Amino acid sequence: MAAGIGLGGAAAFLMVKTGMVARMAQGFFYIPGAAGEALGAIAYAGPVIIFLWCAFAPVSVIRAARRRRVRETERDLPLVMELLSSLAEGG
Repeated sequence: MAAGIGLGGAAAFLMVKTGMVARMAQGFFYIPGAAGEALGAIAYAGPVIIFLWCAFAPVSVIRAARRRRVRETERDLPLVMELLSSLAEGG
């Protein structure tokens, strides 16, 4: 998670420092009506969105691997329990 936070922080910092966010938001403000203002607000929130996505990407990968491992264990558990019970009955 620390690597994701570092990567996300660096990406957000570079987006703000290079002026990319301001140029992107300015382009959206040329769209007439409230749509341009809404898209401009989303553009200003872009670095925060990138930061959060990078910070939580490792957590998502770990959770997916855990879910897969639990699913495989639950699939094989009845077979193992039956094997153990037959071994216990056999002595």
